[in-house]
Amino acid sequence: MDETLFAFPKSVFGWAFACPFYLHDQENHQSCPNKTRRSISDVFQHIKKCHMQRPYCTSCGSLFEDDSRRDLHMESCKIIRTVTEPSGMTPDQLIRMDNALCRWITPDIERWYGIWDLMFPGAARPDSPYIYPEIERTKLSILPATKHYRQNGGFQHFFYPMDPSRRLERILIHKIILSGDFQT
Repeated sequence: MDETLFAFPKSVFGWAFACPFYLHDQENHQSCPNKTRRSISDVFQHIKKCHMQRPYCTSCGSLFEDDSRRDLHMESCKIIRTVTEPSGMTPDQLIRMDNALCRWITPDIERWYGIWDLMFPGAARPDSPYIYPEIERTKLSILPATKHYRQNGGFQHFFYPMDPSRRLERILIHKIILSGDFQT
């Protein structure tokens, strides 16, 4: 969407900057839309507070609250296995993002995409860095029901129940609901 079409920032109309981690993996970052981020600084502060990578042992993958506990553990760790790096912003990414945010001349939308590229190198960029927080919270509130619905046959199951004699009944109920011709 072209930002030049609006005389006011999108935040005036209820839009807010999305958390890049939320747009990258909505299922694992469902709490991110709970706070409204009106500026790139808000996005940066949110990432620092909620998405910093925890220190981890590169030999066994154990996570730690701080570097000193990790270092103490690593001195005696004898386990060697393939370790997947935990998600989150690394200290190196923090420094690079901090430097990138100092470029105040760059438009906010480009700075947001710069954060995205830094956090998720090579990942396809989302169409927009904006979300409408109320809509996102509503989507997340129905996510469990949607998963349950899909796991239990989805729309097909509604129309074609196990008992074929009730199929016509279900179709008629659905048509009545869609047409609005029912009394409550």
